[in-house]
Amino acid sequence: MNPFRPLLVVATALLAGCGGSWSWRDRSYPLPEQALAAQSRDLDREVAGVAPLLDEDRLPGAAVAVLASRTTLVGLLRGVDTQTALFRSGLRANEAAAGAQAAHRAGLFAAGVATVVVDRPERTLVPADARWVLLYLPRAQDGTMQWWLIGTELARGIEVPEVPAAGEDRFDRFVDGLQTAARALQAGQGFARPGWTAVARGPAGAELPGRVDGYASEFAGIQYDLFGDANPEQDPQRQMSAAVEVLTRLGGRPGPRMDLASAPGESRCRVLLTFPDRVLVAEIVAAPGRVGIAYAQGPAKGLRTPQVRSERDLADEHLAPPVRRALASLRLR
Repeated sequence: MNPFRPLLVVATALLAGCGGSWSWRDRSYPLPEQALAAQSRDLDREVAGVAPLLDEDRLPGAAVAVLASRTTLVGLLRGVDTQTALFRSGLRANEAAAGAQAAHRAGLFAAGVATVVVDRPERTLVPADARWVLLYLPRAQDGTMQWWLIGTELARGIEVPEVPAAGEDRFDRFVDGLQTAARALQAGQGFARPGWTAVARGPAGAELPGRVDGYASEFAGIQYDLFGDANPEQDPQRQMSAAVEVLTRLGGRPGPRMDLASAPGESRCRVLLTFPDRVLVAEIVAAPGRVGIAYAQGPAKGLRTPQVRSERDLADEHLAPPVRRALASLRLR
């Protein structure tokens, strides 16, 4: 089971203001804004001191840090007044931003770290070329805030060792912890991310990621669906054409078709449809009297990697890892 759940639990604040005095580390300030400004100055100085890594120590590919917004962090706090909630959420937001900046400054990820701040980190679109995802979420067991590293190619996640609360080298140690976590993921440790659910519809079956509702699911901003049908048609190629027509009725503009290797007696292809607000990539498998369709739809940057040069680029390397895994899992039973 995934060891963290979406932002539902609040950790104890690092430091909180009370009685008109607002504290950061060992200093007190008359206003919360002053304490947060002091924290920002300290974090900026500490991040600026992070040592760049050697090229051979970097992790391949790009990373994205998906951080909770101040609005979300405030909403997590229970039983405290508004001003205290704003202060505590500010401390956490600054800490999260500094962690992402430290990883970027160290050059831990060869293609850099992009940071996005969103209200719902657990449901946010992840760019298709991001091989690593950094999350700062509460731990399900005790609610303490925790860094997590997700390897999208590996479909696994893991806790990052705790960031030291202080010390001039605290963010160097944080980067070391990220390296350790990445090596553990590459060795097969950690937990499955996302979860995968076997879904069946008529003669078709597939594995879909994330929260499955009926024959459909949603994960990280992409919607997945499964369709299967049995009919008297015996020609697989005609079955394929009929399946493309079914998808076209959704309102998209049909794009190219890419034929794929298939099992004996079956035909298999991948197609692209373009809508005004999204794209859809589908895999179709057909056999005499049976057809199955698995598809993923959403923003192009979440489905297709930057290596795409034309609409005809539908090979595995042009699709986000969860997308290509879901499509490739399509089978006729």
